[in-house]
Amino acid sequence: MNRIKRGILILESIILALACCACGNQEAAATSVKDKKGTGALDLSYKSETDCQIGIGQLPVRAYTPNGIYFIDDGENLEAKYLKFYDYAAERMVYVCSKSNCSHSGADCMAYLNRQEYPLPNIWYYEGSLYLSKVDGDYINVEKFAPDGSTREASCTIMRIMKETVKGPGGDEEFTYYPVITLHRGYAYYATYYPGCESADLCRVKLNSKEESEVLYSLKGTAATLIRLKPYGAHVFFQAGTEEEDHIDINIYRYNIETNETEEYYPGVIRDYVPTEDGLYYLSLTNSIYKADPVSKEEIVFYEPGNGTGNVSLFIKEDMLVWQKQDSDVVDDKGIYIYEQRVLNMDGKVSQELRGTQEDWYNGSDNLLSPY
Repeated sequence: MNRIKRGILILESIILALACCACGNQEAAATSVKDKKGTGALDLSYKSETDCQIGIGQLPVRAYTPNGIYFIDDGENLEAKYLKFYDYAAERMVYVCSKSNCSHSGADCMAYLNRQEYPLPNIWYYEGSLYLSKVDGDYINVEKFAPDGSTREASCTIMRIMKETVKGPGGDEEFTYYPVITLHRGYAYYATYYPGCESADLCRVKLNSKEESEVLYSLKGTAATLIRLKPYGAHVFFQAGTEEEDHIDINIYRYNIETNETEEYYPGVIRDYVPTEDGLYYLSLTNSIYKADPVSKEEIVFYEPGNGTGNVSLFIKEDMLVWQKQDSDVVDDKGIYIYEQRVLNMDGKVSQELRGTQEDWYNGSDNLLSPY
C-alpha cells in the first residue's frame, strides 16, 4: 500500500503526542552552532527581487506577484493538476497556458502538471520566474517555469527522496517524506527531516546551477527535528531539537547568510513563530501568542485566543499580526480548508475577525488577508 506522508503537515500531532510520552535518556550533538543566545543585529529588511515570500501556514502554496497570484489546482481526475493565475486587473482566474484554443483538459495544455511528478503544492515567484518542486525518479528537484507557462527547465537538484517501509496490520506500508524547501537570495534552502529520524540537516543549493548542496547545520539525536524554515532579510530562521527525556526540546535558530554562522535565537518554541524587529512572536501549545525579547529572554502573553485548539499559524501584515486557524470540511463531496483569522494590533487587541476558504485567496475576495 502506498501512502504519501508529508512530514510538515503531520508535525503538530507528532509533537503533541511526543510531549506527553516518557522517553529514555539519550545524547544529542549539534554542530556548526556558536554559543550565542540571540545576540547581534537582526536584519529583517525585505527585498522583493531576491527574498522569499513568507507563506501562510506551513507550505508555499501561493506565489504572489504585483499583477496577481499563481497557484496549483486539482484537475477533474486524480492524475492531473493545473497551474493557474488570478489576475488582479481582470478579476478572473486563468490557466497558465498561452496555446490558442487549448481545452486545458490534458497533458497537451501548458498548465498541465502530472500529479506523480508534482505531488506537492510548492510554488514560488522569484526574480520574474516561477519555481515548482518536482519529483524526478528518486530525487526531488526545483524546476523553473516561464510566467506564461511556455517553458520549463531544471533549476537545481535538492536531494534523494526519503522512503520507509513499515510493517502494518495489513502488510507492508511505504511512506514517502519530502523535504521542506524555501527559496531565498539565490538559493534553495531545505531540511532533511522526517518523523522519527536520528539526524537532520539544514542545507542549501544554488538556484539555476548544477552545484552540489552544502550542509549549513547538522543535528543528531533521538527523534531529531528540523522544521519551519523562515527566511527574513540576511537570516534563515528554523526550529531544531530532539527528544529530551520526558519532553521535546525545540529551539529557534538563525543562519546568517552573510557570515555563514548559525546561532540559537530563542529556546523552547515548539509551535509557529514570527521574528520581527520589535521582538519574537510565537505560539504556545494552547495557541496563545507570546511576545519575547530574544536578548533578555523576557516575555509576555500577547494574546489569548480562547478556543486555541487546532492547526494555527502566524504572519505579519504591515503593522498587524494575524492569528490564523485552519480547519477542514467537505462541501459537495470535495474536501476544502476553512480559515479563521484574527487581526491583532501591535498592542494585542483584535481589530478584525475574518473567515473564508482557500478559494477566497484566488478570487479577489476580501474574506481573508494574505501577507502581501
